[in-house]
Amino acid sequence: MKLMEILLVCVVTVILTVIGTPAVTAQEPDNTAPVPTVPGISTIQGLYTIIAYNSEGWVTLGYRRANDWQGQEWLMLEVGLTLRRPAEDQTLRRSSFTLELPDGSIVPLPTQEEFLEAKQLGEMAFMPPSADLSSRSELPTAVLRIQQPRDTIDYFPVEADQPCVFRFFSGFMTTTTLRTLPDDEFKISYRHGCGGYLFFKLPEEKVTVPGQYWLSVDFAGSQVQVPFRIMTKEERKYFRKNSEDLKKGYKAFLKQESEKAKRQG
Repeated sequence: MKLMEILLVCVVTVILTVIGTPAVTAQEPDNTAPVPTVPGISTIQGLYTIIAYNSEGWVTLGYRRANDWQGQEWLMLEVGLTLRRPAEDQTLRRSSFTLELPDGSIVPLPTQEEFLEAKQLGEMAFMPPSADLSSRSELPTAVLRIQQPRDTIDYFPVEADQPCVFRFFSGFMTTTTLRTLPDDEFKISYRHGCGGYLFFKLPEEKVTVPGQYWLSVDFAGSQVQVPFRIMTKEERKYFRKNSEDLKKGYKAFLKQESEKAKRQG
């Protein structure tokens, strides 16, 4: 009996030596596009920029910095907004913007008072990983001096050829924003491409972690939900190689709209 057991072990050893053990391969990140909970949303996706729109509203979202400064209680987004022709002019308010976290929590925009209070606590968030993050609830000096290169959010339909700026928060970036009073609402039309920054304070004991996030913008007659990911290092490497070219997608959209206008004209 012992001899048979020894022979069996030898045979298995030879087989494994010849054919090898099964290779362990790293699992690729899920590249499936997330599905909004409202109908009629189209997207044009880049690595750190995404365009989402419906028949009424248009949102361009830049989220590179949200990925760069993970582990913080504050999340910053760069946003471009306009309306789709022929939508009538309308007003967007602070309450028009919400952030959904990977666990389903919904976060509203903070007030200017909450923003300044966090800023005055020490200005520590959005600092590099090597920084002392003992006070993660604080807004950063880095945010106050946003001067490093960034991804453009200047992607709008051709009708939106008049630039404008919305400011829900003041007291960061430049001397201009330091002197400018914030607004709780602003007017928007399909002729204006408006840009600005959104800051979200995460709930108590929560920080930005990798996962699927949603920015929701409530227009007068519909909601545009914009998906974006906070990525792990492995996901960044994968999507850097496999992400779509936003500029090509945007140009394809403009061409499609031009052809549609010719058919209608």
